[in-house]
Amino acid sequence: MLTYLASGERSYDRAPQKPWPRESWELMSVTSGKIRLSLDNKIETARGRTLWVIPPGLRHSWLGDKGRSAEIVVFHLDHLAAPIGDWVKRHGWIALDLTSENCARLQELHRQAEPEWLRPGVLTSLRWSRLGLDLAILIGELAHLTPFEERKLPGTTVEKAMTIFSEHLNEGWTLDQVSAALAISSVHLRRLFRQVLQSNPQQVFENIRLTRAKNLMMLHDVKLEEVAVECGYQNGAILSRAFKRRFRVSPSAWKGKSNRGRKPLSLS
Repeated sequence: MLTYLASGERSYDRAPQKPWPRESWELMSVTSGKIRLSLDNKIETARGRTLWVIPPGLRHSWLGDKGRSAEIVVFHLDHLAAPIGDWVKRHGWIALDLTSENCARLQELHRQAEPEWLRPGVLTSLRWSRLGLDLAILIGELAHLTPFEERKLPGTTVEKAMTIFSEHLNEGWTLDQVSAALAISSVHLRRLFRQVLQSNPQQVFENIRLTRAKNLMMLHDVKLEEVAVECGYQNGAILSRAFKRRFRVSPSAWKGKSNRGRKPLSLS
């Protein structure tokens, strides 16, 4: 369903806003001039002829380019059709280059939607469904045709970091080691984790360790010391303290409840 629709000239620097989360998907396109995406921890470079796809909940706002105005077309949707919506979420957010034909297509989609937006009718819900599919297909086509490097997308880097850490779990890799494997700085990797997961990498890595520890304690009759080594802790005492700090119960108490057939405590 369409939840917002707008187009025309904008001068975002006149009354700049701090980043804030939207409840819907935002598909922001600039067809003339340039604008900048502003996040909590970073302001992106000004871009022209670009379509940004921002999932719900990501704090962001828009800024102009040195006070100059730009022409925009923006759609807000309560749902972005699969698999496109799932793909974008895995990457955090995406920015896609537009050709003049792409810009004209977005303007035409806006022109077709505007009368229904201003005066909803019996067929409005059907037309919004069609609009959502048209936009999802366009995003899919642009993502396939645009020669951007997937590895530069923030969500991809975060996923790779989590995979690398998991692969070296029993070696107790540090943030610096994971960053080195990705050929980026640990400072930059922290920024990406904040942007994509709203968390720092140490917290995410600790959750990976403790999730693995739970699985081992539930599925295998192993000693706590063995679980600790497998999960990258120096010894069982350190694992026990981390486990109790996270879940407010000792590993032995949790394992006892789990083995008696009771529902394991939530990971959250």
